[in-house]
Amino acid sequence: MNRATGITAAILTASLLLSGCGNQIPDMTEEEQAMIVSYAAEVVERHDSNHPSRLESEEVVELKKEEEAQKEAKKEQLKQEEAAKAEEAKNNEASSSEAAKQKVELTLDDVVGADGFSFSYEGYELDDSYPDTGEETYFAMYATEGQKLLVLKFLAHNVSGEDRELSMVSSGVRFKITAGGKTQNALTTMLLNDFSNFSETIPGNGTQELVLICEVPADGSVTEGGSDSIAVIVRNGDKNATISLQ
Repeated sequence: MNRATGITAAILTASLLLSGCGNQIPDMTEEEQAMIVSYAAEVVERHDSNHPSRLESEEVVELKKEEEAQKEAKKEQLKQEEAAKAEEAKNNEASSSEAAKQKVELTLDDVVGADGFSFSYEGYELDDSYPDTGEETYFAMYATEGQKLLVLKFLAHNVSGEDRELSMVSSGVRFKITAGGKTQNALTTMLLNDFSNFSETIPGNGTQELVLICEVPADGSVTEGGSDSIAVIVRNGDKNATISLQ
């Protein structure tokens, strides 16, 4: 039955109920009249294929609510899974980066980072004083009693092909020395060729001897040509390297 037919039937039904068998409208209370009107409306709804029953509507609404809740739960689950994957990828990337950093062994040149210069280790000596007191010197260092001066010698090579200033004072580079099983800061000196605070112009393709000095026991625990390890630890910001010298 289509909508028009249903509506017509409902109207006829309501008319019959209101009029009875004759033309006279029976006396009814307002409540009774409201019941008849409600009944007629339900008849129309029941025969209207485009209008589900009240019960069906409630079921559909509840079903839709449940489906929406499931969709939202699924979205939240996917969101959490994506966040977990992103965090895992980030951690893996950080771990890989850290591992790569650990695998790369930096050189003295890498850490010092002086553009146009290269550095090489030339050896060491143990002295009671440095430089040789027989030479005319601006400044000399003397070992304290029971100690020797461990003098590490380096060459700075100006590879730029032009005169260039090497300024270690403003570079931020710091040195430590490991010798005889002990690690200590390189001594700060007034030597003109102190690697830590050297600041002069070196001719193009020229070289300059630089030194790092610390004190070690004079008991022979560190000997020239000995088997004890000697290393220099170089730090410059987030870059650092431990360079074995012996």
